[in-house]
Amino acid sequence: MKSYILIHELAGSRIVAQCDDVKLQQLLIALGFIKEQNDFFIKKVDTEQQRIHIIKNLMQNYQVLFADGQDWSPAQLILYYRDQGIIDGKIKIISWQNQHKYKIIEE
Repeated sequence: MKSYILIHELAGSRIVAQCDDVKLQQLLIALGFIKEQNDFFIKKVDTEQQRIHIIKNLMQNYQVLFADGQDWSPAQLILYYRDQGIIDGKIKIISWQNQHKYKIIEE
């Protein structure tokens, strides 16, 4: 798979991203993300405006995948932002059918 920043969590008080590309990891750290285990990076966000600013920056400059799932998954939230006119452009969504099989769609 191409080098992507995968957003696992977006709706709460933090953004959780995952990336296995060293250059993209350095970028996340420069943006204030803290590296956890297994190539996961966490950024605390205090406001919705801060969250939107970070996501816009990532989407404009890098390949970003938003995880699909239940409740306010990253994919659902980013589609909501697009419907509200806050975010524009194509959005890449990843969903898993099992541990080793996934599907990426662009909306």
